Amino acid sequence: SSSPEPCPAESGSAQACPAGTHAPTPGTVTCTTCPDGKQCNGGTDVTACQAGHYCAGGVKTACPTGTFLNNDLGTSVDSCLPCGAGKYCATTGMTEDGEDCTAGYWCQS
Repeated sequence: SSSPEPCPAESGSAQACPAGTHAPTPGTVTCTTCPDGKQCNGGTDVTACQAGHYCAGGVKTACPTGTFLNNDLGTSVDSCLPCGAGKYCATTGMTEDGEDCTAGYWCQS
């Protein structure tokens, strides 16, 4: 978890919170790290993570090849589920279990 970024003392203008942080209320003097499972694009924008991804520190990352995630609750790579037996997940960010293995091939689980 990173430290919040304070607004510079005697600053002449408001500073936007950087990605991965947010400032939900007026008069905020620091940006708050986004909660795990949420995506923060800076400012006040806090959104649910996206299926096929996990959000840690406010940053959205696709589940790796060989895994999928069918909900928007991912908080770490451990939230991504391994493809089922006899299936393969060939791309990153998959939202459902993979394709059946083709006849003549086997898919390691």
